[in-house]
Amino acid sequence: MPSVYKKIVRPVHFFGDIIIINAVFLICSYFFLNRFKDYFTLHYSNFQALANASWIISMLILKPYKLYRVQTIISIINSTLRILALYIIIIEAADGLVTTIYHSGEFVYYFYGLSCFFILFWRISTSLFLRFYRKKGHNFRRVIILGVNSATRDMADFFKNQPEHGYRLYKEFDIKEYGGDFTRYFLDVKNYSLENKIDEIYCSISELNANQIDKLIEFTDREVLRLKFIPTSVGFNFDNFIIDFYGYLPVYIFRPIPLDNQFNRITKRVFDIIFSLFIFVFVFSWLFPIIAVVIKLNSKGPVFFKQKRSGLDNDNFGCYKFRSMYFDEKKDGVQATKGDSRITSVGAILRKTSLDELPQFLNVLLGQMSVVGPRPHPLWLNDQYRDNIEKYMVRHFIKPGITGLAQVKGFRGETSDPVMMERRIKMDIFYLENWSFLLDIRIVFQTMFDVLKGDKNAF
Repeated sequence: MPSVYKKIVRPVHFFGDIIIINAVFLICSYFFLNRFKDYFTLHYSNFQALANASWIISMLILKPYKLYRVQTIISIINSTLRILALYIIIIEAADGLVTTIYHSGEFVYYFYGLSCFFILFWRISTSLFLRFYRKKGHNFRRVIILGVNSATRDMADFFKNQPEHGYRLYKEFDIKEYGGDFTRYFLDVKNYSLENKIDEIYCSISELNANQIDKLIEFTDREVLRLKFIPTSVGFNFDNFIIDFYGYLPVYIFRPIPLDNQFNRITKRVFDIIFSLFIFVFVFSWLFPIIAVVIKLNSKGPVFFKQKRSGLDNDNFGCYKFRSMYFDEKKDGVQATKGDSRITSVGAILRKTSLDELPQFLNVLLGQMSVVGPRPHPLWLNDQYRDNIEKYMVRHFIKPGITGLAQVKGFRGETSDPVMMERRIKMDIFYLENWSFLLDIRIVFQTMFDVLKGDKNAF
């Protein structure tokens, strides 16, 4: 049964893509090249050959036909969009090197757009058809489960309740029914697997010891059976695990985050630098002198306020702000509250408009903060909540930010309420685990909108 996929489905996917590319080329030629008149010219024929070659090169690089039975539609769309992006980049790069002859812009744009649409539609359609086909009892894999616990019961429920993925559960083996006699248990597993032509064996990782697992591996290798292990559920969310390799040793890493990826870190850092320089050149350069003079005229004390905050890896740094309160050493470190008598008249305006945060772009340029991230808390606030709010310190796995997801979702300002703080932390962790460059852009624009309209939580 599994060989059907390799022998039929992959070639169908490939030739379907090629047919779509060439059919779209002919359609665009008919409508945008004088009803095929220009299609027969050499440079458009070369462009068609280049389009086909580029798809094959993209396929060899990204291997898009390595699809899996248990695959979401979203993951199919993501993988298809990646290969389409690479495909267009290769065409554009190669076309510029191979020929300098002008192609109709309208023709090229429609060719790209229609190709992307129909290939995406083709991929989703074939995936949905395969699910329907498997749900009807075709192209299935025979499986058995070794072990009986909550994890294997969940796996059994998955096989029974989601037949569209093409798994048929034949039997569950429980070593406890054999009184712990592994020899008799293992013999039954072997005989049953061979007699029923089992394709895959799912084994609870806690079911057997190391020697017994070695024997099971030896048997499945010899009989060319797929052996897969089910980790015992211990209350962890396994979405938070990835596997890394130290040499040939697999290492499970808990709570991987997108910003662990070097490319993502570089992307975020480049954006931080460019955006901060833009603020310094076009905003800070003329606004700083005005704010500084107004602060000095309004009350005695320095223009800037510097406070120790917790940053990346819980390291301390000096966080800069425009001073918005009367200088009082005795109350330094006491959190400001709504209606606080220490807030100056100018400071109230600065805090309401978030202009008091502008000096933190210096922290960004110094690499201590990011434009977007969890807000840095004073040290005493960390000491207050770290043992009382679950996962509170997780927010320190990335750099703090001038603004953040929690702030644009309304969790800004006074943090004396533990419930509000807990919700803020959940937002921070969500951001940490789901970071993307587009999410940062959304937060930046939402922050600017909030500043213009005024934030009721700011004071």
